[in-house]
Amino acid sequence: MSKNTAGFGTASALTHAEMGNGTYTERMLALAIPSQIDSNGYPVNPDGMAQTLAYTGDNLTSIQASDGVGVWVKTFTYTNGKLTGVSAWVKQ
Repeated sequence: MSKNTAGFGTASALTHAEMGNGTYTERMLALAIPSQIDSNGYPVNPDGMAQTLAYTGDNLTSIQASDGVGVWVKTFTYTNGKLTGVSAWVKQ
């Protein structure tokens, strides 16, 4: 069995059972835990959510992600037309 000690990442468990006839079966259970942390310190998985992109001219300025209950926003900052900053996912 493996897990990320920080509590975020991928956890898996392996069970091994005898079938009673000299053979064995194994079952693997894997659980993908969101690896993104929002502005409140909580795990969030925006990749699995509906996302809306916002632009100013040709520049992507923000991404809004929603799971149907909560909304998170990641903001992009530009200086002289060049990307200079990317925020954490901020819970709205």
